[in-house]
Formats: sequence, C-alpha cells, structure tokens
Amino acid sequence: MAWQNLAGSVDNQNSLQLSTLTDYASQDLTLICEIANHMAFESDGSQRNVALGICRMLGGVQLLVDKALNVANPAV
Repeated sequence: MAWQNLAGSVDNQNSLQLSTLTDYASQDLTLICEIANHMAFESDGSQRNVALGICRMLGGVQLLVDKALNVANPAV
C-alpha cells in the first residue's frame, strides 16, 4: 500500500516538473518568435526569409509544447 502512495507522489512530482518546464518553454518560444518577427520586418531579401522561416518553425514547436501541456494537465 505504501509503495502505491509513493508511486502516486512521484507521478505527481514528475507531472508538476513537466508542466513547469513546458510553461517556461512556451514563454521562451513566444519571446523568440517576437524577436524573429522584429528581425523579419527590419530586414530585406534572404535575411527576411530566414527570420520568417524561424517563426514558422517556432510555431510548429509551440504546437508540440502545447500538446505536452495538454497531456501533462488534461482539462477537467
């Protein structure tokens, strides 16, 4: 019986850590995308295309982080 409580405690701790990490990752991705957007509109030609490409890749990564958040903290 005690091992079940311990296992539950470890699962809750891991879930909390995952949630915290994904929250930070989400915030960092948002900030990086803002920087890349700024670079895109301050640049021309290939540099602009690179900055816009970074934004698109960050959007995909943001979707993965959001999915991880949903798995870690399912809606009630």
